[in-house]
Amino acid sequence: MASPSSFCTMCTHTCYFEFIGLAYSLSLHHPGAKFYCMLDSKTKEELDNLTLKPNLNIIIKVALDKYTGLNRQQMVQENIWDEFQMQKANVIKYALEYE
Repeated sequence: MASPSSFCTMCTHTCYFEFIGLAYSLSLHHPGAKFYCMLDSKTKEELDNLTLKPNLNIIIKVALDKYTGLNRQQMVQENIWDEFQMQKANVIKYALEYE
């Protein structure tokens, strides 16, 4: 079976640990793969400061600072949950611009 040419995800600092787990898992099963990530600044900073870097070609776009520190309930209350969910389509579009 052929491997995907790349992967993509989005993450704010609220889910940072899950993001790092995904990165290490991809690193084990798809070493050197391209990994397009739409993040907030805080998550990018954490990723940059990792001692053990995932074995991936990580391409970062910081575009989620508006949602930093907010959970789903807070986003619903601020009426930005749907907008946040649409960022998934934006990270896929970003990856497809290059893949």
